[in-house]
Amino acid sequence: MNKLISFSLFGHDVRYQSGALANAVLARSLYPGWICRFYVSSEIPLPVIQKLENEQAEIVRMVRKAEFDGLFWRFLPVSEDPWDVVIVRDADSPLSEREVLAVDDWLDSNKKFHIMRDHPLHTTPILGGMWGAKRGMIRNMASHITRWEKQQGTKAYDKKGQDQVFLSREIYPLVGNDALIHSDLVRYNDEVLTPFPSPREAGQFVGQFFMDGDKDKIAAKENPDLFANARLTSYRMHTPCSFHSVTRRLRNLSKKLRRFEKQSILLYHDFFMSFPESRHRFIHDKELFMASKCVVFHLPSLTRRHARLLAALRAIKPKSQVWAAYSLESAENYPLLDDASFMRLFDVEISYRKKADIWAPYLRQQLPLLQKTTLQPKTGFCAAFISSPFNQSKRLQVLWELMRYIRVDSYGSVFQTHKLVEDRGYATKQEIISQYKFTIAFENSIGVDYVTEKLYQPLIAGSIPVYLGAPNVDEYSPGDNAYLDVSDFKSVRELAEFMKSADLDPFHEWRNRPFRDKFIGYSQVTEKEPLDRLGDLVFSSEGPI
Repeated sequence: MNKLISFSLFGHDVRYQSGALANAVLARSLYPGWICRFYVSSEIPLPVIQKLENEQAEIVRMVRKAEFDGLFWRFLPVSEDPWDVVIVRDADSPLSEREVLAVDDWLDSNKKFHIMRDHPLHTTPILGGMWGAKRGMIRNMASHITRWEKQQGTKAYDKKGQDQVFLSREIYPLVGNDALIHSDLVRYNDEVLTPFPSPREAGQFVGQFFMDGDKDKIAAKENPDLFANARLTSYRMHTPCSFHSVTRRLRNLSKKLRRFEKQSILLYHDFFMSFPESRHRFIHDKELFMASKCVVFHLPSLTRRHARLLAALRAIKPKSQVWAAYSLESAENYPLLDDASFMRLFDVEISYRKKADIWAPYLRQQLPLLQKTTLQPKTGFCAAFISSPFNQSKRLQVLWELMRYIRVDSYGSVFQTHKLVEDRGYATKQEIISQYKFTIAFENSIGVDYVTEKLYQPLIAGSIPVYLGAPNVDEYSPGDNAYLDVSDFKSVRELAEFMKSADLDPFHEWRNRPFRDKFIGYSQVTEKEPLDRLGDLVFSSEGPI
């Protein structure tokens, strides 16, 4: 069994650095057979990192983009291979025998999630450094974090404790009854609690902290009487809105809007910021939900928690109303797309997958841009633009290793080596990569048909994509030998050696030939905007059902 203890380490506070070193030592005796991993920022001194490595800890270097986003890094491995069990801990809180016995108790149970609350002030459902998960409990943590980012905007990482707000809102509702909760002081809702397997000693508790940056001193300011006099306190988790109030309001609206002409397509989520060019009528007004002919849901904006609400809405919606699920994100990052029971709630799938009712691949509108490409002189070797934390494809590990062997100018926030003087978005990116022989084109996940703009942007700019992603990528290529596929090489080092000695001319010969018939066919099939095609389908005489 592969078992991991995950920490974040960022900032300049020596208390966390000292605590991290102490925990790396403690882990070897308290958790034999477990691996310690530290996600570290650039502020952490090299001697500290070297000492952690000397204690056999894994180091993952990260780039900070906000004051407290580092608190979330330690959550990432709970859905990554090869880990069967991951426990998340605070760097400034000592590992202890009391928690080890609790973890062993959990591992012996059939529960996939573990929560500890060991102090009267542990009044949040999941403490940031006092939980764990077994394989399969959280299928894609990175997607949950990204969704949180989009929902919260600048508030996502603006203060300490946001990681616990995230866990409470996004993860705790997913846990349900599949958690072993060690606590005799704090309960949420109707949780079944389990006492800690070992008695408390002299006011000590799981989650206390090292004192004054001294790894040999543990803060013991708590009076043992505090625990002796403490009683179980119960709290309630309140949902943002009442399920019954939502359905009641929609019923009332349906009565008010009976006379509304049902010829509109409602774009339900804020993801759809603008309307497509179409002869069909699109609206954003949720007040017209019941009066709309079709409702389009952005699948990545939904979670399994919405299944019950959606099922109830289906029961009261007009029978002729069509529901469409829209997603251009990979099923590996947003697994609801592969959840048959969830997808049965919808009548139409709009996605990048060829098997979708309405196919929406990323190659749409690439053909005219490729036809206009003019090769520019190359002054750089290899460029990279990666800023997203999504890493199901292991692209960050591949890029990190590739940078050991060849020069890669990284303009994204991941492993950044070059900063943009001026950032005009797509235009700036295309101008830069047009000057490079190669461009990193690593998808954030690997799945059939998931071929994104990462392949086409370098081709349009006149650079050779170094591609990592879909196993059927060649179906989506405009010509033969247009890119390098990482999977064609036995190792990253072999790829690097090939890039250093490769003759570039054969990789551009396809530009002097007609585009592949399949590529032209795909482009023609998808030339019309997907939502416009949805309108054609919905308002056809047969309809989609």
